[in-house]
Amino acid sequence: MEHHDPIHPPPAPALDVALWCGIPELPQALRALLQPRGWRYAPDAPLLALLDAPFGYALRTLPAAALAHRQVVVVTHNPCPEYWDDLWEFRPAILLVSQCSLPALERALVHAAAGHRYRLTPHGQVSDLPLSPLTAAERAVLRALAHGRTNRQIAHDLRLSERRIANLATEVYRKLSLPGRSAAMLYYWGRWELLATPHGSAA
Repeated sequence: MEHHDPIHPPPAPALDVALWCGIPELPQALRALLQPRGWRYAPDAPLLALLDAPFGYALRTLPAAALAHRQVVVVTHNPCPEYWDDLWEFRPAILLVSQCSLPALERALVHAAAGHRYRLTPHGQVSDLPLSPLTAAERAVLRALAHGRTNRQIAHDLRLSERRIANLATEVYRKLSLPGRSAAMLYYWGRWELLATPHGSAA
């Protein structure tokens, strides 16, 4: 079978596509752009473009049972690699990170419909290996911190001691050069411009 890479895709056939987003106006605008190019909007289509707006929408939506038999293309502008790894664990067909052009989305939809799976980040196409320097446990703590969970709540959720959670949180802050819990929350949700760290414009 002929192989197509994400940069040089096969010609786009006429395909049905569903569009989901936490901001209702965005799918409407995208439909207006896609339909003249041959795409047909169908809410129940097995091919789904999932726009991560606002940040966190895709993370909440991907676990839904309704996605089990769909080929999902996730588009996010969140710059946080740990967030990308968390999205990727839910096994969408394709994950597009950073500013996504209409041609890039069309390429991804065509590849998803053909059964391909990849993620394309600002660093280029990558494998299934995590992009974050954090361990799985540290990333779980970062995600919980970003959701406003206390150490006690995180300890209960992960079935670990509070002391262990505190140690993991300390490692998260150290590895990511973050001063503490509030900065970790801003970091995870992509608000790097508010961080007085190497990630933010205030550094």
